[in-house]
Amino acid sequence: MACSEDFVQYIVEQCSGAGEIVARKMMGDYCLYCDGVVVGLICDNSLYIKPTEAVRALLDEVVFRKPYDGAKDYFYITNVDNRDYLSDIVRTTVVNMTKPKIKRKSKNMKVTTIYFSATYTTKRVVEAVAKNLSNEVTVYDITNDAPTDEVTIPADELVVVGVPVYAGRVPAMAAERLRRFRGESTPVVVVAVYGNRHYDDAVLELHDIMTECGFRTVSAGAFIAQHSIFPKVGKARPDAEDMADIKAFAEKSAELVTKGFGTIALSGNRPYKVPGGIPIWPTASKKCTACGACARLCPTGAIDPTSPKGVDKTKCIKCGRCIVVCPAKARRFYGIKYSLAAARFNSAFAVRRENEMWFAVEK
Repeated sequence: MACSEDFVQYIVEQCSGAGEIVARKMMGDYCLYCDGVVVGLICDNSLYIKPTEAVRALLDEVVFRKPYDGAKDYFYITNVDNRDYLSDIVRTTVVNMTKPKIKRKSKNMKVTTIYFSATYTTKRVVEAVAKNLSNEVTVYDITNDAPTDEVTIPADELVVVGVPVYAGRVPAMAAERLRRFRGESTPVVVVAVYGNRHYDDAVLELHDIMTECGFRTVSAGAFIAQHSIFPKVGKARPDAEDMADIKAFAEKSAELVTKGFGTIALSGNRPYKVPGGIPIWPTASKKCTACGACARLCPTGAIDPTSPKGVDKTKCIKCGRCIVVCPAKARRFYGIKYSLAAARFNSAFAVRRENEMWFAVEK
């Protein structure tokens, strides 16, 4: 019996507390990855985890089974409904499956991350870059706020800055908040995250903003994530292949910082494209419980906490934050205009795009 997509998605969600979870199809069944490491299999609507002594100690019931004929024995997980339990199992498996890494000199550098991340995918990508650069990371999440005073980051540190791409541009709110940071010829890794359509001028624009603020771009990446308005496009990305790209990108960036770097050539145009859009906004269904999470976390204050089912169209930037933070899953884009746009968009951008990376000239 093949796995049902609903069961596979359920397992991915149940394990999500462990890290970046991806299920990749393999001859009718699925390999389960956490942060790029294979931790188990999903076969015949059952979960199998690679056996380790550390995980054995966590199991409510130790059962060995072969996921398919000719396979080795795996832990057969009898309880898949406890999210914390599954996340602990998967996280422990990753720790015990991953060989210890020899720390390079670049791992000792101090890293600062700055990101605008409404749906948390940009955050995930920036964090993945940073963890491959340093064990000492200072974080500025500028999605809902930014420092009141100007922040200066010295030349002996490394900055990783990330934004989502909105209509081919850096979000205006993110651009404004980024200008509160100042570098002293400080190296910066520029990251733009987009939903499988195109990054257009966003990578170049982000580089220009950081240059104006006193930073020097060592590398830039345009990475794919699930589209925030049309989620069938780029679904479940970044996946294991993307995370491998991000790791290689971070390692090459660290090498350039250590050796020294010069100028960088990037894709994009000046003047930047004029952003467009369609007249659609996320609203709530009858499932809305008026808990107020969407209003509290909306970056622009477009949702009235006393009447959270609607949205102020003059403030909403269609970032999707309210959709992902809604515990009742009540908010989304609705209506005939959305349905028609989604059909066209899903068809036009169904083909998988790959990540693009640029590096400064090595001195």
